[in-house]
Amino acid sequence: MQLSHLSNAQIFVADPVPFSRRLIGDLFSDGKCGTVDFFDNGASLIEACSSSCPDIIIIDDRLPFIFGVELLRTMSNLPSFHEKSPIFVLLAEDTTKSAVEEAIFGGFAFVIKKPFVPSYLMQIVRQIILDQVSVAS
Repeated sequence: MQLSHLSNAQIFVADPVPFSRRLIGDLFSDGKCGTVDFFDNGASLIEACSSSCPDIIIIDDRLPFIFGVELLRTMSNLPSFHEKSPIFVLLAEDTTKSAVEEAIFGGFAFVIKKPFVPSYLMQIVRQIILDQVSVAS
């Protein structure tokens, strides 16, 4: 990710719950941490990622038809992810040690327990972006 400013980030959020999407949308409504696209299922997220690779993907662990870790595995094989890979964040109900280890081993950089604290999610996203900007510099 080569970002000169936080507002350049592209973030995809896949969550089946309208309230969660609205809550996350409110977090990013000022545009200071980039643009956000929302998906209510894994299939539409995969379709969008087939032609575009965002900087950050936030995935709910209970999407219809496909769960978080399985979705990440499927997406990692997309041609759009061969040159750059997004940072994956999992919103999870099950945050037992084994579930978190499976998610991290599966490729998620962060696992956030649901229901999540909005300010904590925003802190994680900002840190991801700032870390990527400092690496690119």
